[in-house]
Amino acid sequence: MNQPAPPPPTQNTHINLHQQKLFALIGAGIGLLGMILPWSVVNMGLGGFGASQSSNGFGGWGLLSLLGVVGVIVASLIGDKMKPFDANFKLVAIGSFGAILLGAFIVFMQISGNRGFGLKTGIGLWICIIAGVLGILWCAGIIKLPPKNPTQPPLPPPPAR
Repeated sequence: MNQPAPPPPTQNTHINLHQQKLFALIGAGIGLLGMILPWSVVNMGLGGFGASQSSNGFGGWGLLSLLGVVGVIVASLIGDKMKPFDANFKLVAIGSFGAILLGAFIVFMQISGNRGFGLKTGIGLWICIIAGVLGILWCAGIIKLPPKNPTQPPLPPPPAR
């Protein structure tokens, strides 16, 4: 009797991460993107004409935000990736998102104190502040997303005749 050939093995190409850790990594990535974008913009001209200069988050207190991004990545990738954060790594992730927020907030306060010199906040600073706040709320469990819908189990094969 000819038996059908077994199906070819499927390749597992998706990343096996718990939803909480995956969203924490996404938040850290958004914070890193915010660090690349301008944090401060200085206009050196009259009426919008002239030169402008911008700086990103890779200097000064922005380095605290960079350490926070690294902390979130480390907390998410150490241990069992298929389980949510345990108590210690949850605190590390919350503290790391707090570092992202604190570094960006300190720079925001410095820029706010020097507004008379044509200094303005950039979009990257706001993105880091939002990423820090949302990351803290996500890891603390205040913001919850609905779980993924479970997939239907495959139907059993028909009985043999």
